[in-house]
Amino acid sequence: MLKPMTDVKQHEYDLLNEIARDSLGTQAHLSDRLGIAVGSVNWYIKRLINRGWVKVSHLDRTRLKYDLTSEDLRVITQRMMSCARDSLKVY
Repeated sequence: MLKPMTDVKQHEYDLLNEIARDSLGTQAHLSDRLGIAVGSVNWYIKRLINRGWVKVSHLDRTRLKYDLTSEDLRVITQRMMSCARDSLKVY
């Protein structure tokens, strides 16, 4: 069963956004963009795969491609809507 959106940590959400921007980015590239260790990127990606939010494809022996699933897109959309609602409450 997929975890609810409230269980998404900020680093996971940021990682999902980076994968949406560039599905061919390496873990080292994602690490640089997010400012977290490569090992943490690896751990978060494995966690997102186990939740069914990211799929991995092998492009060749050393390259991977990360794809967002429909559930992942739903999570991102819900998170953006929640942020928009919170912003409107401020004003």
